[in-house]
Amino acid sequence: AMRDRANIEKNCKMTQGLIVESNTKLDEMARALNEADSCKKKLQVESQDLTRQIEETENAIAQLGKNKISLTTQLEDTKRLADAEARDRASLLTKYKNLSTEVENIKMKIEEEAEKKNDVLKALSKAQAEIQLWRSKFETEGLGRIEELEGSRAKLNARVQEAEETIESLNAKVASTEKTKHRL
Repeated sequence: AMRDRANIEKNCKMTQGLIVESNTKLDEMARALNEADSCKKKLQVESQDLTRQIEETENAIAQLGKNKISLTTQLEDTKRLADAEARDRASLLTKYKNLSTEVENIKMKIEEEAEKKNDVLKALSKAQAEIQLWRSKFETEGLGRIEELEGSRAKLNARVQEAEETIESLNAKVASTEKTKHRL
């Protein structure tokens, strides 16, 4: 009975040791479970944070895609505008060159016309000088001739007067001769 008791005590001590060991293991497992639970919660928070970051990144990528399309459209519009402006510039440059040529031609024509005008003015001036010369020549020679003709006219008038007086005196003589002739 003693042996049995010793065996039972031995078994009891062993069982108590096992219980203590099991409790220790249980505590460790509870701690590990708590840590795992805490770790799980942390990982869930991180997972949510990463999911949110992924969503934000996807939204940002979508927005960048929209911006890229918008900027591509703007770039194409700007290129079209630049092409149109380049065409307009080339057209204006051509018009400018044509107008410059036209202006040069007009300047040359103006110079030619100015030369012609100067020639005409010289000819006019020469003609006026000739007119003046002829006028003064006429006035000196012509007026002298007019005075000469006036003098001749006065002489002729005097001779006509004389002739008329002679005719009158002859007519008077003829009349008196006629009277004398009738008396006889």
